[in-house]
Amino acid sequence: MSFQTVERAIQQQATTATGLTCIWENQSRTRPARPFVSMNIVNMESVSTIGDTLDNPTPSAGAEILVRTTDHLEFTVQFNVYTADIVGVNAARYRAHKLATHFDKETTIDALDLTSPETIAVVGRSPVVDSTTVLETEYEGRASVTITFRTAVTFDDAVTYIETAEFTGTYS
Repeated sequence: MSFQTVERAIQQQATTATGLTCIWENQSRTRPARPFVSMNIVNMESVSTIGDTLDNPTPSAGAEILVRTTDHLEFTVQFNVYTADIVGVNAARYRAHKLATHFDKETTIDALDLTSPETIAVVGRSPVVDSTTVLETEYEGRASVTITFRTAVTFDDAVTYIETAEFTGTYS
């Protein structure tokens, strides 16, 4: 599975949760009309890497061996909700809370189970932070929440079997 598939699945769930357009931050595009959600991956790290041999021919010098590596990634997505409403069910903080709790639902967990074992799991989330601000002459509702996910991404690599290696000099 590609990481782009993971990104699209999470973006789709953000749209489903809020009913709003969901865009990636840091794009060279015009900002959509409010209300909308933006998302950004704020950190990512490998928590483990496992390599498996897929094709191991009879060992002979120069033979190609196909190795599949699975990289277990943990990453955090920051979701920002922008609204014209400051209070009520259309307020940014309420929509951000709705988005955060959406990822706890069984139907969402099932939707993120793309291909076993390469699934997207929710590891944790932050509290919703209200950052409503004045934009020109009126208030703009703003709220954010971060959700940490885990997934596995695989890639294949062809390596060459080395039967022997010769060297000169000293070895220590």
